[in-house]
Parts: sequence; C-alpha cells; structure tokens
Amino acid sequence: MENIPKGSIVLALYPDTTAFYQATVVAAPIPGTGMGTSGSRRADPGAKRGKYVLAFVDDGDNTHEVDAKDVVPVCDSW
Repeated sequence: MENIPKGSIVLALYPDTTAFYQATVVAAPIPGTGMGTSGSRRADPGAKRGKYVLAFVDDGDNTHEVDAKDVVPVCDSW
C-alpha cells in the first residue's frame, strides 16, 4: 500500500481508545519500511518507521504517532 501523503485527511485510531477520528497527516511512515512506498520518496520531517504522525481534529496543536495499519484515507467522492 502506498503511503498516504502529508496533508491528507484520514480516519485513524485515536491513541489509547477504540475509536477512529478524523486527522490530518503531518508525516507519513519512512519509505521502505514495509509500510508504504520503497525508497522512491524522501521521508517527511518527523517521520517514523511504520507510523504516521497525525494531528487529530479538536486536539489543539498536539500530534500523535499511530501505527500505519490503524490509518485509512477518507474518500471524498462518496
């Protein structure tokens, strides 16, 4: 699966909960970690292996690391 690009709107599992909330991608996983693209793009600043850095809606200026398996893109064509 391709990484969801920085700035994209996603639904993601909020840390320490069982609920998915809307968030914006601040950094996608490091390329070539088995959780996204191979080495064809540079890592976003703050990127982690196998994790997205996300800013959740209504969570102030906080960011959270979320496992890539717990992040899904929002389809805007529904």
